[in-house]
Amino acid sequence: MTDIYRQVLKRFCEIEGAPHDNPDDPIVREMWEGIAAYENYLFEKHNGKNVKAAYTRRKIKNKGVLQSLIEWTDMDKETEGFQALVKIGLPELTGEYIVAKYASRFPDIIVEKAHRRLAIS
Repeated sequence: MTDIYRQVLKRFCEIEGAPHDNPDDPIVREMWEGIAAYENYLFEKHNGKNVKAAYTRRKIKNKGVLQSLIEWTDMDKETEGFQALVKIGLPELTGEYIVAKYASRFPDIIVEKAHRRLAIS
């Protein structure tokens, strides 16, 4: 991924995350920026077909952003979204990165798992 493409993609994700902005909780917007990046990955993977991260969206709707991040990070293996974002060079948009960044908001064991996953990716 070229630097210009990366910058454009990150800006696109910021714009896509903006409607979910919650001034009281930056985690929400950052999570939606990551979803935008993952859905862009799916768009490219499926040759220009819009594919939504339906499972991700449904989980967030049902459990909320924080609980979803906890459950994804607690899984034994990485989610497809995590793998995709690392593959395209955007680990800072993964849920695990958000957990590590806002460590005080999550249980210690979840933060440890996030750090381990990020370290081996």
